[in-house]
Amino acid sequence: MLRNKFAATISLALAALLALSGCAGSNSSSAGSAPPAANPAADSFSETPGSAAEDGPLTPFPETVTVRVNKEFNPDIWYPEGESICDNVMTRFYEDQLNIRYKLVQEIERGQYEAKLNLSIASNDLPDIFYANASQIYRMYTAGQIQDQTDAYEKYASEKVRGELEVNDRMYLAPAMFEGRIYGIPCPEDFSLSVPQVWVRQDWLDDLGITDFDPKTNEDIYELARTFMDKGKARFGILLDNGVGNTFSCLNTTLRGLAHSEGQPINIFYDDGTGNLVWSDIQPEMKDLLKEMQALYREGMFDTEFAVKDYSKAQEDLAAGYVGVYINPFTVRGPFAKNKQNQPEAEWTAFPIPAQADGSYHVSAESTCFRWLVVNAGFEFPEAAIKGQNLWHELWQGNHAEYFHGLNEGEYSQAGEDFKLYPPFWFDPPMKNLRQGEVFPDAWHNRDRDSIASPETRKQYDRSIRYFEKGESDLYTGWTNIHLFDMAFPILKKVYGAPDNILFEAYTGPTTDVIANKRPLADQNRLEWIIKFIVGNADVDAEFDTYVSEWLAVGGQDVLTEANEWYKNK
Repeated sequence: MLRNKFAATISLALAALLALSGCAGSNSSSAGSAPPAANPAADSFSETPGSAAEDGPLTPFPETVTVRVNKEFNPDIWYPEGESICDNVMTRFYEDQLNIRYKLVQEIERGQYEAKLNLSIASNDLPDIFYANASQIYRMYTAGQIQDQTDAYEKYASEKVRGELEVNDRMYLAPAMFEGRIYGIPCPEDFSLSVPQVWVRQDWLDDLGITDFDPKTNEDIYELARTFMDKGKARFGILLDNGVGNTFSCLNTTLRGLAHSEGQPINIFYDDGTGNLVWSDIQPEMKDLLKEMQALYREGMFDTEFAVKDYSKAQEDLAAGYVGVYINPFTVRGPFAKNKQNQPEAEWTAFPIPAQADGSYHVSAESTCFRWLVVNAGFEFPEAAIKGQNLWHELWQGNHAEYFHGLNEGEYSQAGEDFKLYPPFWFDPPMKNLRQGEVFPDAWHNRDRDSIASPETRKQYDRSIRYFEKGESDLYTGWTNIHLFDMAFPILKKVYGAPDNILFEAYTGPTTDVIANKRPLADQNRLEWIIKFIVGNADVDAEFDTYVSEWLAVGGQDVLTEANEWYKNK
C-alpha cells in the first residue's frame, strides 16, 4: 500500500483551535502510598537498567523519558488532595518502576476525545503516545504520522500481555496492522460485552411462587414477561431501546439473545462456509426474527416509545421497576444498583439464553476493542508504550496486583472502580472475567476467601462480604458483584462454552476510508429498517428485499467488498 506524505505546511488557524495545557507530574509523594522500592516483577523478567543486551519488558529506561500525553477529563473521578489527572500515585509509580514521566499536554473535556483528536491529526500536533480508534489509526498510518511498533512489541511485550492481546488469531491486533506490521497496541475490554443473558426479577418470581423458570425456548421468556404484566408487576415485558450505540444497546443484545435459538448471528460479519464474508442482518433468516418481534410489539411486550429512548433513558425504566425481563450482557452494575435504590426489595437472577435446536451454544459477539495505543512518528522511545502496558498488567492482574488493589481498598477506596483510570493508559484482559467466574462462586458459597488467588477477585469478594454480612451499603460493588461474579460470569464458560463456542466478528481488518465513510450509513439504514419492522411500519415479507437493497446501495455493498478483499488476503 502506498503511503501518502503528510503535508509539510500546517494550517496555523486549525492549530489554534487546539487548547493545550502543560501539566507535568511533580513527583511528590502521597502519605502512606509510596510504591515498592524495588520492582517485584524482577523474578519474571530481566531488569538490568542500562544493559541493552538484557533490556526486557519491565526494564526501566537508564535516563528519565518524558512522554507527552493527552487525556480525557472525567469530573466524577475522585483524587485525594494534592493529586490530579496528571500527578497521582500511579503516574509516580510508573516513573519509579520504568523511569517514564508522563506530561499532560492536552486535557480534553469528557465526550470530546474523538473530535479533539481529529483536530490534532489534521494539524499534525500529536502527543507522543495516545489512544486512537481504528479509523483514526488508518488515517494516521496513510499520512505517516504514527510509528510501526512491530519491533518494539516483539521485543518487549511480556508473555502475560501477549496472552491477553493475541487471543483468537490476534483479532484485537489485526485492525491496527498494515502489511503485516503493528501500528497500534490493543486496549480491549471484556470479550463478552455483547453476549446476552436473560436477567429476571427474582423477587417477582418469589412473590408469584414461580420456582421452575428455566428458559429453554423464546416462548418461555415471553410467557414469564406476560405473567409479570398480567399480575401487575411490570408495565411492559422486555426492555428495549432505540439501538443507538450498537454493542451496548438493549436492542442489539435482545435481538442476539432471541435469534440465537434459530442459529442466526446478529450485527456481525461471518464466513458463510464458502470463504466469503456475509453480513448477518440482511440474511433471509432475519425475517422470522423480525416477524416475531413485530408480533411481540403489537402484543404490548415492548414499551411503545422504545424507538425514541436511548440506552440511558431505557435504563431509567428499569431503575423505576417498570420491567422484569432484561436481555443484556453482564454490564448491569449501574442499572441494577439504581433499581435497588428505588426498590430495596428488588433482586435479579441471570439465566442463559435458549440453546440452539441441538442443545449447543454458538452466541455471536461483536468486537470489544474500541481503541489502540499509538506512537507519534517522531517519538524516540516507542518501546515506552508496550512497557507501560506491561506494567499496567502487572498492576491489574500480576506481580504488583496486591499493591494496586490494596491501595484501592485502602486509602484510595473512595476512587472505587475508577482507580483503574489513574494510570496513563489501561486495558482489561478480555478473558479475565471468564476466569473469575470459575473461582468466585465456590469461594463465595463456601465463604472460602483463601481459595481465591487473584487480588482483584479477593477485593470483589471482600466488598460483597462487607455488604451482605457487615452492613455496608455499597450497592454498586457489594450487591451487584454477586450478579457479575456469581451469576453472569459462570454462565459464559459453563453453559456457553466460551470462548471456544463464541462466534466472533469475522472482519477484524482495518477501518479504511471506505469502511469509515460507508459503514455508518449502512448501520443507520439497518437500524431504521429494523425499528420500522418491529413497530409495524413495514411488512417483513413484502419489504425485506427493499431493506436489503437499500442497505447495499447506501454503502453496505462497498463495505462487504472491502471486508471480503481483506478476508481473502489476510
